[in-house]
Amino acid sequence: MKVTLRTLCENTAGTVGVEAEWGWSILVEIGNERILVDAGAGTVALKNADTMRVDLRSIDKILLSHAHTDHSGGLRPILKRTGPLEIIAHPAVWEEKFKTDLQGHDPQYNGIPYAKSGSLF
Repeated sequence: MKVTLRTLCENTAGTVGVEAEWGWSILVEIGNERILVDAGAGTVALKNADTMRVDLRSIDKILLSHAHTDHSGGLRPILKRTGPLEIIAHPAVWEEKFKTDLQGHDPQYNGIPYAKSGSLF
């Protein structure tokens, strides 16, 4: 069975017209199934999909590896494009997550930027 991986978002961009951000998103195609793994931090995965002529409306589901903002922040813009999709994630994806600087000061929110009870659309 053929497996194809297409990087839609990461922190470098080596192709003209493709943008970078501190985030990660990859499209996994296994046979006829298309799974988006993570959604990047903002709108770069969506923009790069357009640049790369990847029709995100054809994905079957989204897998969130974890809830940090750089992997989940682009979820809402992508779902606005695709409509409702199955989202596979650990139940703790909705728990609050924080990061601190190296000295442990200034905690900043670093979890999924959407409320579980709120609409993603």
